Amino acid sequence: MEQEFRYSKRVNELLAENASIWANLGTGSKMDLGTDEAAEARWQEILGEIKTIDRELWSSLIIEENAGGEWDTPDFIDESLLKKEIVAGDVCSMDDECLSCGS
Repeated sequence: MEQEFRYSKRVNELLAENASIWANLGTGSKMDLGTDEAAEARWQEILGEIKTIDRELWSSLIIEENAGGEWDTPDFIDESLLKKEIVAGDVCSMDDECLSCGS
């Protein structure tokens, strides 16, 4: 069964590229653009291409982007755990079951 997409094939490819760029940022992989500025610059290029294909989607992406601002970490998240790197085989010190290390 063929999967249906909400947007055109090219728009889906562009959105997938953007997701990949941000997911790989800081990993040192071949897909890592190296800096937030480089990733943001490519996102702006992607938005420009989306604008030529689907102006309605582009408009909604721009509105969401402008409304977003900086993301504030919710109060229930312990920020000290966000920056902790867990090496494979290590376990973290969380009291509850950790989905990252399995402890």
